Amino acid sequence: MDPTKALKRAEFITPAFQTDEQFSVDRNFTRYSYKFYTNFGSDSSLVIAIICYVQQNISKLEQDIFGMYEFDYKKFAIFYACSPQYLIGKHKNPLFKTVSNGDVKSFFYSRLGNALYSLKKKPFNDHYMQHNVGKDKRERVEEDLLFFQNLDVMTIKGKTGKDKYVIRFSLNDKLEVGIFKFFDRIDKKIITNREIRKDNIDTLYLYLASAKNTSCFYGENRFDVVSDWNSGLSPFDFLSVIMQVDNIKRFDHRKEKMFEKMKHLNKITGDPVNLCFDVSSTGKSHNQPYFTWVNFEPYKKEQLAQLYNSAFEEYFTLNLKKSWKLFHLEATNVKTKYSFQEWRAIETYDYKIKMEAFIKTWAELKGQKLDITSEQVIMRFGTPEQKTLFQKKKAYGPNYGK
Repeated sequence: MDPTKALKRAEFITPAFQTDEQFSVDRNFTRYSYKFYTNFGSDSSLVIAIICYVQQNISKLEQDIFGMYEFDYKKFAIFYACSPQYLIGKHKNPLFKTVSNGDVKSFFYSRLGNALYSLKKKPFNDHYMQHNVGKDKRERVEEDLLFFQNLDVMTIKGKTGKDKYVIRFSLNDKLEVGIFKFFDRIDKKIITNREIRKDNIDTLYLYLASAKNTSCFYGENRFDVVSDWNSGLSPFDFLSVIMQVDNIKRFDHRKEKMFEKMKHLNKITGDPVNLCFDVSSTGKSHNQPYFTWVNFEPYKKEQLAQLYNSAFEEYFTLNLKKSWKLFHLEATNVKTKYSFQEWRAIETYDYKIKMEAFIKTWAELKGQKLDITSEQVIMRFGTPEQKTLFQKKKAYGPNYGK
């Protein structure tokens, strides 16, 4: 396969984040997976699990008046299949030697603290591109895009004299939907499996889950590993980093280890994947690696339509949440205190704000300007009488009822 075609295909990695024409993906998700290993090193498994845990529980958490959620590390320990003592145990080589609050210094020396603080300090800008600057233009975001917008830790002395930790956080709105969508394609039980962590195949699983999604979208059971243009890695060397075998010097030994890891991962996931190589004409690339899936079923039109609808609803939710926060900053606007989920469920409550967020989302994703008389707006926010009248005018002409 032409490498340029493979690269182009890899860029459009998430059908759920693109409409048929105007809207393309905002992140190259396959490449994004290996960044967990290169950015977070030995903490990558814990970082991945933290994001999974937050994604899975965010809808159940209540925000305080400062917009902060609470992170229950004991419940997270159950999710991660380890003990709370393991999480707050001392890290062998913490990344951050100092923190702003000296009282919680010991916490950030722990395994969990180091991983949480990494998500607060290490930006995701390498993976994020803005698309709302023109139809075919993209611009990098200049501000640091962090998973945690805020991260606060307090220590409370327990009855036994040991410190108990209260962890609170808020998320970056620009990253929230994108990162969570990336993790939608993975099985949370698999990514937190101890064998996955033990054999260092968590980033490989992320990569394959995203690659299969793309292959299903294009109806072709082959996904080529592309080179990494930032580091100059060949496809084979890039795959070596993803599979965490890049420290093995000999090419044949590295290949053997790759196949061992694939065999082990297939046993855990139950969704067999074949690692294949095209013999390359140059020795530098060490053969072109690609993947195929045993249980392969491309998406049907109905499934793709659902993916597009899901993408719209996710972006609409993001815009709506921003509008909700801004609206509730003014105390005079708030008659009754509702959570975001409750507020959204009451269709007639502040419907103009919801309608404005809907119109904004439609313009961003589909490039079309709507107003309150547009069909999409009426059918979403109109009363039953307004919807019926609109449908009749559509069928019998604009003068119907006059």
